[in-house]
Amino acid sequence: MLKKRGALELQFNWIFVLIVGALIVAFFIVVIQKQLQTSEYETQLTLQTKLNTLMQNAKSSPGTTFVVPLKDELRTLDLCTAGLYINDNRELRIDLDTAFSPDLIKSVRDEIILWVLPWEMPFEATNFVYVTSPDVRYVMVGKENGYADDILNDPRRTSLPEDLTKERVDPDKLQTIFDENNYKVRFVFFVDIPSDNCKNNIEVNSQLKGDITAVCIKPKEGGLDGWGEVQYYKFEDGKLVQNGGLTYYLGRPSLFGAIFAQDKNQFDCVMNQGYKRLAMITELYKRRTDSLALYYSIEEEDSPCYLSGIYDFAFDALEGMSNTLEESVGEDRVKNLYTDAFSSLSSVSSMNYKTSLKSCPTIY
Repeated sequence: MLKKRGALELQFNWIFVLIVGALIVAFFIVVIQKQLQTSEYETQLTLQTKLNTLMQNAKSSPGTTFVVPLKDELRTLDLCTAGLYINDNRELRIDLDTAFSPDLIKSVRDEIILWVLPWEMPFEATNFVYVTSPDVRYVMVGKENGYADDILNDPRRTSLPEDLTKERVDPDKLQTIFDENNYKVRFVFFVDIPSDNCKNNIEVNSQLKGDITAVCIKPKEGGLDGWGEVQYYKFEDGKLVQNGGLTYYLGRPSLFGAIFAQDKNQFDCVMNQGYKRLAMITELYKRRTDSLALYYSIEEEDSPCYLSGIYDFAFDALEGMSNTLEESVGEDRVKNLYTDAFSSLSSVSSMNYKTSLKSCPTIY
């Protein structure tokens, strides 16, 4: 009887030891997991701080391309004003409201590409930021020596950065674009002939994989540096079909934004932020120009700076830009802004050039 009781006590002790041991092991597993999660979150917080600093430094360095080491993924939020966020954590936000980018940025090379250009209308209104991955494939579709070649590698003008995965293909050779394991492929169609329009239901190679999208650029005035139409596409049933209505680029930096933006919504959102800043800067130059006109009308009536009417013409052009930004949308907005800023004989850029010829204070 005593032997059986001792055996039962021994079995109970072993069961007790096993239960306690399992609880201790489980406790330490939970603690380690918590520590790992905390450590990972702290690492991502550090990354968030570094990326925010880098983004702000990049915005103040127009004309610069940055190749940034990054193992994590970046995603866009619903609105461009919300910036980017790291992985799926919306608390880890990167502050950018003038950035054009795909909706997902990742890379097997563990790096991303940042590019910054000033948007000058004709004075600098803001700096546009372009964020993408070297694993996104950009295919320029256009004739040789046309707009596609210009945007790819024209040494006389600003072209796409060398760090991108980019190429050109003739419009009748789309079927020669085969899959190369890119997670995104962006076709960029250029309308080289003014009488042509952006097409619909465009067939591409059915073997292509990943997220396939496209954008069509049709310059209307001033070529790629002027203004024109932008049409986005999505991929359905082996074809590229138009996705949303027309929108418009204004200036080459804006055109680059159309190439990098995920869709029309993001492009329009970023451009609207740019137009808001342009409106504020325009008001500042209106005040400066009005003050210069008043000064010369009172103090130096015989000066060529007054007699030429430079500041009156410039003020009228700036006033036209302000009215356009306040009242117009779509094609009317970009067309009128381009006229007052660049193309008319009394445009802001023309009057600014004349001030330098006459040794007068410049408008901007």
